[in-house]
Amino acid sequence: MISISEINGISKQGVRENNEDYIKFYVDNNQANLSRVIVLCDGMGGHAHGEIASKIVAESVFATLDSNRADFTEDDLQLALDNALIALNKANVYDDCKKMGTTLVVAVINKNNVLVGHVGDSRCYLFDDDGIKLFRTKDHSKVAEAVEAEILTEEEAINSEYKNILTRCVIADKTDVKIEIDRLDIKDKDRLLLCSDGVIDAIRDEELSEILVNRNINDALALIDSKCQMKSHDNYSVIIADLKNDVYDEPSDFASSDETAIHAKENEVSSELCEEDYKLKINELYKELNYLNETHKRTIRNHSISWCLVGVIFAFLCCGTFSYFILDHVYKVSECERKAFYNYEYCTSKMVNKMCKQKNKNDSVILKRELNAHYKFIQKQYHKERGKLHTKGNERK
Repeated sequence: MISISEINGISKQGVRENNEDYIKFYVDNNQANLSRVIVLCDGMGGHAHGEIASKIVAESVFATLDSNRADFTEDDLQLALDNALIALNKANVYDDCKKMGTTLVVAVINKNNVLVGHVGDSRCYLFDDDGIKLFRTKDHSKVAEAVEAEILTEEEAINSEYKNILTRCVIADKTDVKIEIDRLDIKDKDRLLLCSDGVIDAIRDEELSEILVNRNINDALALIDSKCQMKSHDNYSVIIADLKNDVYDEPSDFASSDETAIHAKENEVSSELCEEDYKLKINELYKELNYLNETHKRTIRNHSISWCLVGVIFAFLCCGTFSYFILDHVYKVSECERKAFYNYEYCTSKMVNKMCKQKNKNDSVILKRELNAHYKFIQKQYHKERGKLHTKGNERK
């Protein structure tokens, strides 16, 4: 359960003619019941009666929220702002060219978290026990938008002449102002810090972190006050709240000491049993993991052997198919050449037989003519067969 263990704040006029800042939190005389609501407002100096606007809005927001006895919601914060706008509009009786306006930052403490709502450039920070910044609200200003767009650096934004131009504020004659809300998770010994822009004018985020380390709230406030007196050009206000988070429920006030001891013993036994169960489950999971690992290895090995066999068979089929087509081509070429040779041998044999049978010179002359004709025919046939052979070879290629 989250609660405030200690809280304090300051609000100073600074170099201005009057103090337009206003802070509101509650602590009873015995420090027994610290407020769950923290409010800080910074009246707008360029508008009329900023000191009146900041007080009206802060008091109205605090009154709306402080009456809540349950956990706060985002709707509760928006309702508090809406009520503050109504109160501000009723008080806006001054005949000035500019309406009353103010910034607002409010933090509310729930059992399990903290809600932070803000309008304008007053800020809320969350630091851990070592002074490390965990959270910071985002200013509603032109220079903040320029920083987010990487047009300006943080330092350039602080020194810019346009740093006071706000994109959102609590101002009279408006009823539709939207409060921006952040939900924070809290650890034990975290610190909330709410401040107006007068503090930011004098102290950077890194310096705030250093100030909070190893200092109690009053010492930290005194150091912030000292730095702002020297450097700030505006009113400056700051609230610091130390938070605690009880992660274990305390025993009931109605429980006897015996009952408490019994519950403690039961919890101890239960813890031992849980530890034994935990060890058994770890061992079972370890065995199951080893089994799955071995199964996975066997599966990979079997798959590897199968793919090797598939590769060998595929290679054998490819080589066999390739060899078949090559040998078939060679065989067909040899067969064609053999037929052409037999045809040539047959025709030659016929011519020789005719020469042996010639009887006179006339026969010899006729035979020579026939031989010459047969020779040309044989030559033609041979080249014809060879031509067919080469044509088929090219077609196969």
